[in-house]
Amino acid sequence: MKKLAITLGLAIIMFYGIVATVNASIESVGVPIIEGSWTQGFEEHNVGPFDLVAVQMSSAGDSFETVTHSGFSNGTWANVYENTPPVPTLASASGSPVIDLIWNIKFAGDVSNSLVFDFVAFNGTTLLESANASWNGSGWSITTGTWAPSRSDVIPEPASLIIWALFGLGSMFGVRVWRRRGIAVPATPARHQPWSDESRMAIHQIIEKGCRH
Repeated sequence: MKKLAITLGLAIIMFYGIVATVNASIESVGVPIIEGSWTQGFEEHNVGPFDLVAVQMSSAGDSFETVTHSGFSNGTWANVYENTPPVPTLASASGSPVIDLIWNIKFAGDVSNSLVFDFVAFNGTTLLESANASWNGSGWSITTGTWAPSRSDVIPEPASLIIWALFGLGSMFGVRVWRRRGIAVPATPARHQPWSDESRMAIHQIIEKGCRH
């Protein structure tokens, strides 16, 4: 009976271990490419259509490197956000919904250094997958993760506030000019439509270029 109980216990542990690995659909592709920093190919699939992926470095002292996400197998995809370029610890990429995507993630530091990062995939505001990827200096271990951010957590919109503030100032200036000229000003709604991923990407690119000059 004791041997049977041990056997059953091991079987249960193996079963849940297999399930946890299968649930992490992201997987590494090929070997690391070393360029001072280093780059690793990844593939996300088997989760249904998704339009956003994000990574967050979880090992202390480690980071990604600008541009974090690149080399997409789908031309509509692009790196849309990095929290602290040129060595971000959070970075997101987005594009048209796909069911399979291959791309590269760039890491700062030496390829021999171990690191751990979290990964998520979204379709709209729905979180489809959370995975944890661990690099030991020579290979990857990818399992089901626990990171569960919202979409707005991985694509913050500080730029939106700046742009809308500028629009607001412009509107106020225009209203004053029109009133002085005696021209009637039509009422405009205060609400606006949410930013599209393309708009977010363009805004972040404008801000990033401005910071470099």
